Amino acid sequence: MLPTDLNRRDFAKSLAIGAVLAPVNQVGAQEPAKKDAPSVADLQLEQIKQQYPDERLDDAALKSIRGDLQQQINRSKILSAFPLTNADEPGFAFAAYRRD
Repeated sequence: MLPTDLNRRDFAKSLAIGAVLAPVNQVGAQEPAKKDAPSVADLQLEQIKQQYPDERLDDAALKSIRGDLQQQINRSKILSAFPLTNADEPGFAFAAYRRD
């Protein structure tokens, strides 16, 4: 598939796959991020720009995409911080179907 043949649905699917598979969390890192180091959202945005070079990705579109990436990172941090135990599972109500 050429970059010009990419529609919005395929782009969003590729973006979601990349966000899931991207190593964004360093386990055991105790040091805060350095000020000169780029953020995770900036690194992901750079990867998107390299993977999908297109003249339609102007500054406004890149700013919007970076905002979406940052929102996903923030949601991920909130969900990861929520403590779960084995007892925290969905409560299924099973009722066998009986034909009368």
